[in-house]
Amino acid sequence: MSHTRSRLAGLNQLGSIPTSVARSRQLRYSSSKFRVHSLIGYAVIGAFIVLANLDFFPITTHALSPSSYHRAHKHKTAPKRIMRSRYSGYESEPEHEPLTGDADPGYNDTDTDPQAAYKNGAVSATYFVNWAIYGRHHFPWDVPVESVTHVFYAFANVRPESGEVYLTDSWADEQIHWADKGDSWNDSGNNLYGCFNQFRQLKQKNRHLKLVLSIGGWSYSANFAPATDSPEKRQKFADSAVAIVENYGLDGLDCDWEYPTSDKEADQLVDILRRSRSGLNKLKSKKNDQSSYVLTIAAPCGPNHYKQLHLKEMSKYLSFINLMAYDYAGSWDTMAGHQANLHLTNSSAVNQGNFSTAAAVDYYISQSVPASNLVIGMPLYGRSFLNTKGIGQAYNGLGQGNWEPGIYDYKTIPMENAKLVEDMKAVGAYTYNPSNKELITFDTPNTVRRKVSYIQKHGLGGVMWWESSGDKQNSDGALIPLAAKLLGKLDSTPNHLSYPGSKWDNLKGTHAASNSSSSLAPAGGYRAHDRHHTVHKTHHKHSVHHHKTKQFHPVQGSY
Repeated sequence: MSHTRSRLAGLNQLGSIPTSVARSRQLRYSSSKFRVHSLIGYAVIGAFIVLANLDFFPITTHALSPSSYHRAHKHKTAPKRIMRSRYSGYESEPEHEPLTGDADPGYNDTDTDPQAAYKNGAVSATYFVNWAIYGRHHFPWDVPVESVTHVFYAFANVRPESGEVYLTDSWADEQIHWADKGDSWNDSGNNLYGCFNQFRQLKQKNRHLKLVLSIGGWSYSANFAPATDSPEKRQKFADSAVAIVENYGLDGLDCDWEYPTSDKEADQLVDILRRSRSGLNKLKSKKNDQSSYVLTIAAPCGPNHYKQLHLKEMSKYLSFINLMAYDYAGSWDTMAGHQANLHLTNSSAVNQGNFSTAAAVDYYISQSVPASNLVIGMPLYGRSFLNTKGIGQAYNGLGQGNWEPGIYDYKTIPMENAKLVEDMKAVGAYTYNPSNKELITFDTPNTVRRKVSYIQKHGLGGVMWWESSGDKQNSDGALIPLAAKLLGKLDSTPNHLSYPGSKWDNLKGTHAASNSSSSLAPAGGYRAHDRHHTVHKTHHKHSVHHHKTKQFHPVQGSY
């Protein structure tokens, strides 16, 4: 058997010892005198190893930086140790050996996140999608920022040929002028407008609010593997991403690679996080900032995906991990199921893949990820199944949806004539309409209460939402404010406002606003661009509508 991790995780496989190694060990320990010395010198442990005919060389857990470790072990295969975790019976491995020959000479262990206790309260985060300003008519000022600690701005893309990270919609991100928000076409200087400028203004009024650029997402993730397949590309990834942070007044980066499919790709992910953390720390030092910059990933809850990740290695560079604890059921399945259940139950099927958030949390913790660094994602949408008798039953077809077949915004649920069912054992909910036999699985205020209680009981980091346009506005049923209230003390780590190195004058503090009301952009001036950007309305993070003949399972990772 191979000593490398198998593609689908291989966490339960013990590699066999090669014959040549076994023979060498027998010769090495054939001397009875050596055995006696071993027994005396190493007591019970040494005796056990000798009796088992195993090689006794201490397994080094390297405290060196990735670069220095590689220089010291250039021609060696890292020893592999598998141990039984006390969490849920999973088996875990030590750190994976870093990529060869590509270490940054200036890198050292101080380039991890220097704030071990980065958060001083719970995370209450939401994704904001830049295409929401078009068909969805959802804008930065619609985000309930008083209840939000982090906004993940989705999505930037990455060039596969070079590794460069770049913004995907310059009109939405930096150009659009909103008259009723004071934007003027005649401001002096080279100024930033668009969504980024609106969030900048929100940050000025809400110092706890951090704006983080999310890179990738479902639609762009195919570019990650080729964009990070060389040291030069990985450095370009980090440099260009950090440059966007500085130029656009952001507070950090979020990497949403869905998903690495091999050890090599998992190594590439670790390395871009390492390089990005180093770049963010250098930016902090350059600007003499008090707060660290945020670095996160959006992480899977399906075993085929999360077992592929090198979690222990990457977690030391991360502020926290956003678990995508949704899409457990959908159009790729043959039966209706809960899409975001917390637990599995013994009484009946919950979803076709037997996925649950609690199982994913147990696994991440078993891989040395601190519980406080796990943030639980929740959906602000529901998934539909037509012509079904209920959870665990076959279905035929999908509901119309709001923006794509089978997906409804939370704010539009429940539909007319639908009955609400809440399963508090699984901690999942759905509505069922007996007339058209449509089942919609989603989260409710009651399931959110149970999930927040679970988060607090297990010392987890907080809550993340996909995505803000789906929530109810100014309503008692809004989920983002509810979860924030239940979490209690929220993270109040201050954001970053000073960017003297930005290319935009109004981020440098040299912006001079015009007093001429006639120079303002027409109210709603963005609407003329709707047709150009209509493609964005279907960019759901886990959209599967473009798979016509085969449905890809976003959690399980198979067709």
